[in-house]
Amino acid sequence: MRRHLAHRAVDSEMNTTIYNTLDNDDEHAHIERTSKLRAAGLPSGRDLARSSAPDAERKVLDSIAIEAEYDGPHLSWPLELDNVMECLDAFKHGKQLHYKYTMRVLKEFKASLSKLPTLMKVAVPASGSFTIVGDTHGQLQDLFSIFTINDVPGPTNHYLFNGDFVDRGKYGAEICLSMALFHLLYPNSVFFNRGNHEERSQNETAGFMVEVLGKYRSKVDRLRGKRVYDLFEEVFDCLPLAHVVDEK
Repeated sequence: MRRHLAHRAVDSEMNTTIYNTLDNDDEHAHIERTSKLRAAGLPSGRDLARSSAPDAERKVLDSIAIEAEYDGPHLSWPLELDNVMECLDAFKHGKQLHYKYTMRVLKEFKASLSKLPTLMKVAVPASGSFTIVGDTHGQLQDLFSIFTINDVPGPTNHYLFNGDFVDRGKYGAEICLSMALFHLLYPNSVFFNRGNHEERSQNETAGFMVEVLGKYRSKVDRLRGKRVYDLFEEVFDCLPLAHVVDEK
């Protein structure tokens, strides 16, 4: 008994040491990201929250030209499954969705989410399935692996993405856009909860802000990255906080 308790004490101390080491490493990574952001002359998250581009500078999305060298996916409205799958395939091969399409998707996504209550009640389809996914944290391959195992969302294949979509990994934007596209295609089949990483102060230090500003930085329009990032944060603000599934 004493030996067992001694082993438990050692294990507990070891786990605490490992946790503290990882936590310290994570904190150092946050500081390094913020330092790089400031060194690059990009605004901090607090600066972004305080500032806003004049309305005159906000271009009408439909008037934005797609550059000839753009080799990413194209979107047409209304969305169809083939178009969404084309986007996912492009993301899988490292392609980025154009600013014009990204803004349209996020605006449509925000409009849909803004109609939802904080607490959602949903049901498992009688002749289908319901998959709950948590903590993708920018790991796009994890999301694709889940889709490979459980198939992509559909009318009878429901998904609840249970927060923490972004930060840490490099593909938080693509994860959010993939989930948003499926929600816009199947609004009654794809659901979301807001996690603690769908929040501006977390995104400023844990990687998502740097990711978005870097991906959507433009020489012809220096505010593109800021607009995309701000719109992501507005989307996060509209996410429900909890779901009750089958009254449980």
